[in-house]
Amino acid sequence: MNHPIKHLTLTTLIFSFIAFTNTGCSSTPSKAPKPVKASSYNARLGAEYLRKGRMRLANEKLTKALEQNPESADAHHYFAILQQSLKQSNKAKSHYLKAIKYSPNNPEINNNYGLFLCEQKQFTRAENYFLKALKDPLYATPAYALTNAGVCAGDAGNPTKAADFLSKALKKQPNFAPALYATAKLAYDQRDYPRSQAFLFRYNETAGENAKSLALCQKVHVQLGEIKTADKCSAKLLKLYPNSKEAVSLN
Repeated sequence: MNHPIKHLTLTTLIFSFIAFTNTGCSSTPSKAPKPVKASSYNARLGAEYLRKGRMRLANEKLTKALEQNPESADAHHYFAILQQSLKQSNKAKSHYLKAIKYSPNNPEINNNYGLFLCEQKQFTRAENYFLKALKDPLYATPAYALTNAGVCAGDAGNPTKAADFLSKALKKQPNFAPALYATAKLAYDQRDYPRSQAFLFRYNETAGENAKSLALCQKVHVQLGEIKTADKCSAKLLKLYPNSKEAVSLN
């Protein structure tokens, strides 16, 4: 049984919705020792609390899971994500490495550790882990790793490689919203404003408007000379998301 956590957080392209990239949590065999089964149960609970943003409860359950089974790759993995979200980089790294030690070929763990490395600006190492995740033919959601690799390449100052990874992500999953937004943002950064507008439209059709898409909408239309449309985007941003960092940046 899988409990996906979608983790997509990289600097400018898919920023700050610590959405968690598909981390698997497999069920424990019924004949497993009681502490191992209890650890698996608490790891799943911790992952669910983490998904809901209930960090204190997530920490409680994941700490318990690690006490019950210190060799649980899932518990280390989820605990690493928790520490990453709390900006505890040293703890996050330590637990990612333990997760990899106990489950070295798990594509979800490799993808998320790659994302962590990219946030630490270790771009080459990050790409290696994304590619390692993608080598698994049974990886259920390669669009996540491809998008993360594309965003990371963009952060590293390689827009050509970024575009290639994002294109591959959209070939895998044409309506994958994070890749659509990342492509729109990349096109904007490259001053290809019509392309940015086109991908932003596709993103909004798929995911709906939100603070970041409205902020990009305003910027794109300013560059296209469509000031009335830009003003509509900014007005909607200020009305619907007045406390967002995107709205604050307009003031």
